[in-house]
Amino acid sequence: MKRAEIVRTGAARLIQAEGAIETAICDVADLISYLGRTRMEEKIALEIGDEAMTSLVATMAALSEARSSILCAHGQLNAVKGQLGYSTVAVGTGEDKFTTKPKGLLVVENTRESA
Repeated sequence: MKRAEIVRTGAARLIQAEGAIETAICDVADLISYLGRTRMEEKIALEIGDEAMTSLVATMAALSEARSSILCAHGQLNAVKGQLGYSTVAVGTGEDKFTTKPKGLLVVENTRESA
């Protein structure tokens, strides 16, 4: 396998792994939210499921640590790419990492016509 292919394939797999961690974070957050809201709506005692909730929060902390760790690995692999003689590899999600997103309320034009 040529080095260029190794770099491209590795970059694609790295991005896939980063996405899997991010998805897991979102899924666990949704589960925690669902269980908490359901417990409150159904008036279930706080003690019921407390150990499970503690475990889910610990899972979220571990996923957050994994997210930071894979970001560190991303930077390290970028250095490896340079050591292999490749300075630029155009693989990514298309997200702009450096553009600031608008904060607060955003006014948008209503495109629906009233009935």
